[in-house]
Amino acid sequence: MKFKLTHNLNTVSAKIDRSFIAKNNAIYKSVDKFVENSKKTAESRIASNNSIDSGQLKNSLRIRKKIQKKIKGIWLLKVDAIQGAFVEFGTKGRARVPARLSKYASQFKGMKGEGGNAADRLTEYFLKKNIPDDQVGAYVNSVFEKGTKPHPFFFPSIWKNQRILRTDLKKALKKKK
Repeated sequence: MKFKLTHNLNTVSAKIDRSFIAKNNAIYKSVDKFVENSKKTAESRIASNNSIDSGQLKNSLRIRKKIQKKIKGIWLLKVDAIQGAFVEFGTKGRARVPARLSKYASQFKGMKGEGGNAADRLTEYFLKKNIPDDQVGAYVNSVFEKGTKPHPFFFPSIWKNQRILRTDLKKALKKKK
């Protein structure tokens, strides 16, 4: 009985490289899709949940990528608007923070929003929302006393798309070519 094994080191190496590249590219595509879908979901949540200054919030969502092929990739989805955290979590007594985000959200506690006169900005906002002039003062006082209720848009979008990312990554890791 005889057993003979022959191999060509270059062929084996090339097959491994092709497989690795295919998996790597599929992983990059999966993460790209996840970040893009999370941004789109956040934009639609902003539009549908009556967030304050929704146009500014939507326009402040940014994606930054830094990819070094075969080494690493960094994807960053962030909200550049100052009021992003206040809209996401709410303010004062009306704040509602999911337990898994309490440490993260605590960094915004006591943080000041945009510079300038907050009462003037709120007055301008309520007038844009067609609140009658004689009621604007009461609305402004209510915000200062009670805070604003949360309109989560960012983290629910991430969590929703994480399920899809897991499935896509499983498929990516099964890729052969």
